[in-house]
Amino acid sequence: MNTFPRWLTAALVLSVAVILGAGAWFYRSHEQNMRREVQRNLEAVALLKVNQIAAWRAERLADAAVIVESPFFIQGVARYLKDLNGETAEQILTRFGSRKHYHYRDVVLVDADGRVRLSLTGWTGPLHQEAGRTLAAAFRDRKPVFTDIHLDAQHRPHISVIAPVLTGEGESARPAGAVILISDVQQFLYPLIQSWPGPESTAETLIVRRDGDAVLFLNELRHQPDAALNLRIPLTRTDVPAVMAVLGREGVVQGLDYRGVEVLSVLKAVPDSPWFMVAKVDAAEVLAAWHFEATLILFLFLALAAFAAAAVFVVWQRNAKAHYRDLFQAEAAWRKSEMRFHTTLMSVGDGIIATDAQGRIEFLNPVAEVLTGWPEEEARGRPVEEVFRIVNEETRDAVENPVTRVLREGLVVGLANHTLLIGRDGAERPIADSGAPIRDEKGAVTGVVLVFRD
Repeated sequence: MNTFPRWLTAALVLSVAVILGAGAWFYRSHEQNMRREVQRNLEAVALLKVNQIAAWRAERLADAAVIVESPFFIQGVARYLKDLNGETAEQILTRFGSRKHYHYRDVVLVDADGRVRLSLTGWTGPLHQEAGRTLAAAFRDRKPVFTDIHLDAQHRPHISVIAPVLTGEGESARPAGAVILISDVQQFLYPLIQSWPGPESTAETLIVRRDGDAVLFLNELRHQPDAALNLRIPLTRTDVPAVMAVLGREGVVQGLDYRGVEVLSVLKAVPDSPWFMVAKVDAAEVLAAWHFEATLILFLFLALAAFAAAAVFVVWQRNAKAHYRDLFQAEAAWRKSEMRFHTTLMSVGDGIIATDAQGRIEFLNPVAEVLTGWPEEEARGRPVEEVFRIVNEETRDAVENPVTRVLREGLVVGLANHTLLIGRDGAERPIADSGAPIRDEKGAVTGVVLVFRD
């Protein structure tokens, strides 16, 4: 019982394996659920922002279309651009002024050559290069077109809708000029993009577009000042979510943001625009709460494993105590029996010698000590022939020791008549004796008991 029982070892190993396996499954499952929850939140925010931006763009295009599709407005513009009549100019500016509730920074009328003719703020031009390119596209496509976000002369970011004013009917219509609705992106678009509905301190949404062989960040960033229209990252940095977005990736991705920090991101293209939305949050912040919970989970399952081990140890200890108690009781009973047996042997009137399987003496009772002349302490361990010396009384020849015969034949044997025992002191005594084998529980001979008398 000194070793741990195999069945308890198996029970312990199985219990710990089950607990640790369940812990690993629970850990992984909980982590995946948390990641999915974060991803759902990011997807919801990204979808909300994309829809809001798309709606805002659609409203600006529709507003521009309403202005330039009015026949009276077209006639007034054509008349003004022909003779630059002041009364007509006032009427056009009055119509422009009605758009103030849409928070335009300025409303501008340009002629077919792109020269500024009228402006609510009195601005006289010239047009920005981006506006010039977009004006050409509006004339070509015969519909309102957005410029991209760009900096004006005062280095303020803005975006415009350029709507061509067409004179004539059908295919013969020709652009007489265009209306430009200029919006300050810092008043509505940037706040819309940068607002975040949750408590995360590292989360943000941003819009980007491709700019040659780099990705250009269009809005101000939460963690890097003065990034709008200035920060570019090469398209070779394919581990950056913004780069992934302009290269066509959509959905949930994991990578390094513009700071080189690992983030979880959701990528979406903004419909009818060259823009891409990136909603992201630092992985460290997302997983901070999870790491705390994971630590608790780890301690919980380690505690369960320790409890299982302790329970198995208690069972083993209890069984061991019961086993040792039984052994003690058996030992006590055996000692009691042995003492009784020893007392009996010591009290018998015949001489008794017990040997081991090699014929070496293990026990002499007092009568055997007297007859042989050997004290037990000196005789123990000696060959029986040295202590129990016997000869034929008539011939004086040595007689085969009965112990030798018993060990050889495994049978009970007796001495022949006229046998003399020669004591240690030389005294001779005629004796009668018998030898019997001592067998173990398997029947093997483990020794001999020799009984003799004077």
